[in-house]
Amino acid sequence: MKRREITAVALKVFSLYILINAIQAIPFVTNSLTWLIQGRSASEGYESSLYWLLGVASFVALVSLAVLTWKLGVNVVSRTAVGEDNDTSQPVITEAFLLSLLGIYLTVIGLRGVWSSAWTVIVMVQNDVELDVRAITAVIGDLLQVLVGVSLMVKATGWSRLLLRLREAGLREKV
Repeated sequence: MKRREITAVALKVFSLYILINAIQAIPFVTNSLTWLIQGRSASEGYESSLYWLLGVASFVALVSLAVLTWKLGVNVVSRTAVGEDNDTSQPVITEAFLLSLLGIYLTVIGLRGVWSSAWTVIVMVQNDVELDVRAITAVIGDLLQVLVGVSLMVKATGWSRLLLRLREAGLREKV
């Protein structure tokens, strides 16, 4: 297999993984929709509507990202099949682009996790239940995931240069 074919397969596998995560978000959306339909009190209704909107937004973002990633994989193969660009010295997709794609994914999944974890903490506080350390660390972990995702989206070229330096660090001869 050529590099482009391997890249296309990898992008398609990543696309399927994203789609699976989108499908896993469906119960999140339906449960919050049930809470919204049941008509809780005014404050709970507002919170459940935000919960539902976040679920729908993450589902739509994940499906869109999966479709775009799949189309990108198809484009890589179609350009190779047509023979427009047979030069293998230049990468078809840059590492910075892939890192920003990963950043989008981490941000969407992290936002969904932050809201879910924060919802758990809110419910625990409203019901006067002692806060569990796992609930607090889940919120912190999800926030860190969002920060890493945003960092990968915004500074993908910087991350790419850092990874290049790390790869080359062991290859330099010591004088």
